[in-house]
Amino acid sequence: MATTHAPSIPTVVFDSATFRDKVKNMKKKMGKSGKKKLTRQTSRSAIRKNRRAALKGAKKGPSGTSLDEFPFASSTQGGKGAAVKAIRVSEQNAQGGKLSAFYQANGIGNGDSYWVQVT
Repeated sequence: MATTHAPSIPTVVFDSATFRDKVKNMKKKMGKSGKKKLTRQTSRSAIRKNRRAALKGAKKGPSGTSLDEFPFASSTQGGKGAAVKAIRVSEQNAQGGKLSAFYQANGIGNGDSYWVQVT
């Protein structure tokens, strides 16, 4: 009898050497494992709604920074209650590029699960 295996869930890793402030913010919502399972959402309106809910009442950071939220607005877990921190714009842009490339490389579409890990 053949054994079937569920497909493995891909993992995107953010290291603290490259994403120092992002990782600090992510750890607030990860727990001791340093890993969190998220579900992607692709609806632009849902992502905007999550971002607005996450950032509601947050104070802008100093010049050259952008407010970061975790879980990501592009996940169903994002939104109200997300950890928010002002991080460097360059780090924010690099994180967005890495996540976008990860979604594309792993074929992660709407409703697909993935792991986020920090090191």
